[in-house]
Amino acid sequence: MPLEQAYRTLLISSQLESHATEMNNVTQVKYDKMIKRLHESLDRMESHGTWKMWKCTLNEDLESPPIFHTSEELRNHLTTNHNLNLQPVKPGRPPTPAETALRERMANLLETVADDARQVEEVIKTRDRQRRIPQKKLTEWARQRTITKICTILDHMHHEEQCLFDSCLLPVLRFVNDNIPDGVERQSTSTQIVYADLKLLSTNSLERCEEYLLDRVEGYAAELNKPRDPNDGDIKDLQVLEEPDTAPQPEPSPPTQEEAHPPPTMEDLLAQQASQIVDLKREVRMLSSMVARNCMSPSMVARNCMWCGKTPSEAKYEGTHLRSCKCDAARYCSSECQSNDWRTHKRVCLYHHEKRKKKSSDRWVTHSSDVEKVQNLLGEA
Repeated sequence: MPLEQAYRTLLISSQLESHATEMNNVTQVKYDKMIKRLHESLDRMESHGTWKMWKCTLNEDLESPPIFHTSEELRNHLTTNHNLNLQPVKPGRPPTPAETALRERMANLLETVADDARQVEEVIKTRDRQRRIPQKKLTEWARQRTITKICTILDHMHHEEQCLFDSCLLPVLRFVNDNIPDGVERQSTSTQIVYADLKLLSTNSLERCEEYLLDRVEGYAAELNKPRDPNDGDIKDLQVLEEPDTAPQPEPSPPTQEEAHPPPTMEDLLAQQASQIVDLKREVRMLSSMVARNCMSPSMVARNCMWCGKTPSEAKYEGTHLRSCKCDAARYCSSECQSNDWRTHKRVCLYHHEKRKKKSSDRWVTHSSDVEKVQNLLGEA
């Protein structure tokens, strides 16, 4: 029994000694850090007159964070080089260089999307004029271009501030995950969207995603500040007030060419940029609707099947023939192809059918009036 108690006492003493050694090491490390910080603070007091220091670790500053010794320097750096989601907005405040650069990038993004839409429109017009592409392929091509525009916008926004990128990505992610059909495995996560999941959405869902992203980009590009009010208190503080001069003033000289036609101010340039951005967005939407209309509406009488693209010779070889629709603007090799294409062709078919009925009724009215004229002449005779 005494041996067991002695062994326990020895074990506890060894544990206490190791713990004390560990605590001494930790205390020594903390002490060394405190001494190092103290020396750094003293050095800053001698060189900059203050012991305070700030570091910026946002986005591109994360690898080599700049150091500031006053809060004013840090504030100027943030408002100049970063778009902060909590940055206060004052009415009439001139845009910072970071905001101006962001709007220029968003305007360029809108122009890029508009150029892509124009190229697709030209290709579809050229090939659809020859009627060499089946309707099914044209529709699938339009879907593919919509997916490409969504990916282009998200890829450009990925290089912007995290708060701006999240405002575009997170709602689209939730919408995609909610609209994927049940029973289909999703590959997208809560923070990352996968290209394959976009292909599972319907055409209407893809168009809604594209419309939302275009609205976000337009908002970032065209949200310009209002013209500055000369009665604003901030502007009054910046104005230099001079005492009126009582000495006689010389006669005013005629205005020079620069005075007669002054260069545009910053407010004029911002307003011009805003109108250009609105025009670009309107052009993007117009081209998108034109692409969809050309993909969904035939522009001439079709020779092949409007759904599968089967030629008359291929249909004859299979023992069938191409049947014309009641509008005579489309042909189908089977009732299945006609029913599949009816949702797309319905509006065009009804339009041509009503137009043809109206022409026939006009001819009948003309013929009836001629008969009445002849009967009246015979009665008078």
